[in-house]
Amino acid sequence: GDVVGVHVAVDSNGLIIGAPRENVDLDEDGDTFGLGENDTGAIYIYARTAGGLVFHQKIEGEGDNIFGIGDRFGSGVTLEGNWLFVGAARSSRPGQVFAGEVFVFKYDADTDLWNLTQKLISDAPDGGGFGSRTESSKVELFSFGKKPNARIALIGEDGDGTGGSLHVFREKKGVWTRVQVATSPSGNMGSFFADSVTSIGDLALVPESRFDPTSDPAQVHVYRIDRNGIVKVKGKLHPIQTLMSPSGNKDPMVCNSGRFGHGLGAGGDTVAIADPCDSSAATVSGVVHIYRVNEEEEEDKEEEDIGGNKARLSFVQTLANPVPLPFAYFGAAPGFQGKQSISVSSDLIAVGSAQFGGAFGGAGLLQDVYLFGMQNDGTFSQTDNIPTPEPGVTGFDAYGLSVTLSGDGELYIGQMGSVFEGGGRVFVYELQ
Repeated sequence: GDVVGVHVAVDSNGLIIGAPRENVDLDEDGDTFGLGENDTGAIYIYARTAGGLVFHQKIEGEGDNIFGIGDRFGSGVTLEGNWLFVGAARSSRPGQVFAGEVFVFKYDADTDLWNLTQKLISDAPDGGGFGSRTESSKVELFSFGKKPNARIALIGEDGDGTGGSLHVFREKKGVWTRVQVATSPSGNMGSFFADSVTSIGDLALVPESRFDPTSDPAQVHVYRIDRNGIVKVKGKLHPIQTLMSPSGNKDPMVCNSGRFGHGLGAGGDTVAIADPCDSSAATVSGVVHIYRVNEEEEEDKEEEDIGGNKARLSFVQTLANPVPLPFAYFGAAPGFQGKQSISVSSDLIAVGSAQFGGAFGGAGLLQDVYLFGMQNDGTFSQTDNIPTPEPGVTGFDAYGLSVTLSGDGELYIGQMGSVFEGGGRVFVYELQ
């Protein structure tokens, strides 16, 4: 399959869908299994019109992987204004297998097209996973001020030989330049620091989601971002706060890492963090923890205390899986870390439960998306669920693997489709 439906970006102007495993006939010989053509990848751009979403442009990958397979262009799409960042998870260079690459596009109003302006790569000699993997995007964009409008891009790299790095790029006159690189706060070589990045306001949430829960629990680090990049703490690129799972109910025999932070969503003043290995209701059925952003006092901006009283996020509640089947991985399917399975607006949270259980020995194949609405007391409770509109899907179809709430009351639900039979798609719902 093309893996359509895993990577989706939405704004007021339209929709962008990644298809990282699409085979592209680069030499136009009618065969898509030539050098670099298999899994070349592509993205599909839809424009928003009065009549709905209309197909506008397709951009294909280059297929120039030195190992003779495609780069999987489209494994990660991030949209901010007239800038579009697209990951190519399997882009490789001599000595760097699947190092990863990020393609930067800018919208041209005169031609009404998105044009490639730059390619960003890691500066690590043994880099890997820069910007995306086939299953996850690791790019987040920030915009500060108006005159001039400073833009910052955070790009994660979880396989750089140091336990992971967070690269900070700053845009000036249309050119993106690396200005900072933050490394894993723990130094744990297997922690997969920065395997995704999520933002809310001036905060960046960066997980280390693969620690051993018996020694170093999985964590989510909170960084403050300004127009120059990461705000330093006592002169260093440290987080201002580190979160750990409020739940200690894991099953290390089944899920050998904490995975707290394996799924992240943020919107309004609410942050939702998946804890997919929680086994309080059933073996790794999963829960989602809710946090609220605290306003920062002006004097606190001068100097932050690591893990001290300047915490910006406060725990609110835990959302249980409404149908806690074993191996449900509520909020973050295994191997598909990042923003895909949780989306947050100002007063609504959408959580996908792709239920890989049937494929990995679980009790059922129910695939669903659950909606949680904010109540008068500021907590959330379930208000609806949206089951797959296609009965008979298999565990590998993964309906609900990606969920995206738009600012105008729409919900986009991705279904990856069987890796053997294709069928990936994105369902669009109008919320009442």
